[in-house]
Amino acid sequence: MIRIWMWVFLVVGGIPAWATAQVNISVLETYVSTSQSATHETGSFTPSGTNRALIVCLTNDSTTASGPAATSMAFNTSETMTQLIRESRSSLWWLANPSNTSATISYTVEATTASTATVMLVTNANQTTPTLTDSEDCVSPCSSNTVNASITTVVANTLLVTCAYSNADSATFTHGAGQTELTETSNTTAPDYADSTSYITKVSPGVQAVSSTADRKSTRLNSSH
Repeated sequence: MIRIWMWVFLVVGGIPAWATAQVNISVLETYVSTSQSATHETGSFTPSGTNRALIVCLTNDSTTASGPAATSMAFNTSETMTQLIRESRSSLWWLANPSNTSATISYTVEATTASTATVMLVTNANQTTPTLTDSEDCVSPCSSNTVNASITTVVANTLLVTCAYSNADSATFTHGAGQTELTETSNTTAPDYADSTSYITKVSPGVQAVSSTADRKSTRLNSSH
């Protein structure tokens, strides 16, 4: 059984107003668990840059249909991160203005599970919580192994980020036109799975299509935008 999830959310550039500086994104850390556990901790990294924020794409797998949820996440022990959205085995987390210090992200899951956390740094980011606009789900049988969305942005320099998931560690991903892949990770801790992150910057307001495709047929697809 293969399941794929794709998450999409918006980060708008410019602080303190809707400025025109381009939003930048990079990967600071990729944590892949080597055993099943209810507590996890990434390696150390240092957030830096102007108007910075952290985004974490968190995926996990288990023998249950939905998978256990992460119940808490923090950077530098005490800087609590906000869960933006969760559906089944994927979730997105956000922290505005993290300390410019070398530290880890720790998080707790409600049951033992394999887990992957991709930590992304955004600079020139609006410090307000990103806006999520939609959630979609396709239950078996699905006619396609692609999850996609059409998003209408309303301000300049909007960053669209995707987090795609498949419950087969051998899956590989491709993304839509203009999207840049950041990571592609395979977690072979049973039950194994794979995920991928990508982004696209919408310079001018308007409609933007985004998609992620796994090279394996899916019995379930869902997406949030």
